[in-house]
Amino acid sequence: TLLFLMYAIGIGLAMAVTAVVARRIGEGKPEEAAVTAVQAIWIALLASVPFAVAGIAFAQDLLRLMGADTWTLAHGYPYMQWALGSNVVIMLLFTINAIFRGAGDAAAAMRVLWFANALNIVLDPILIFGVGPVPAFGVEGAAIATTIGRGAGVLLQLWILFRGGPHLRVL
Repeated sequence: TLLFLMYAIGIGLAMAVTAVVARRIGEGKPEEAAVTAVQAIWIALLASVPFAVAGIAFAQDLLRLMGADTWTLAHGYPYMQWALGSNVVIMLLFTINAIFRGAGDAAAAMRVLWFANALNIVLDPILIFGVGPVPAFGVEGAAIATTIGRGAGVLLQLWILFRGGPHLRVL
């Protein structure tokens, strides 16, 4: 439930960012679109802070408030800590992909998501069940794999954004 609230904020921000960046690009003002992109990234960072603090500090309490059973309280709270504590990654993923779409580069957004999801798919069984020297993390491993996959996607997005695409480059 808390993740859905966070996603709603991220999706709302992403829609606004797409519209404003597209407008600036359409007006022939790529420099202003770049400024908008940077401002959107800062807003995403700031919007993620309350969720991160709540997720890290109050994971078990939040699960208890939502009616979690004993097993979930014992085993699910590390997942909650990872999921909410690292929400900056999903906020940036949504926001920067919105910047790409607004700038007319939806293909970059799609490629980043392919990369992030492929990495997540590879890491999930490794981190959940353990392979070789990597220990089994169980449910927590799923959150770690997702965070690593999305985090790598955000790094790729930032590289594309600062390198410059066909319509937008952030300095």
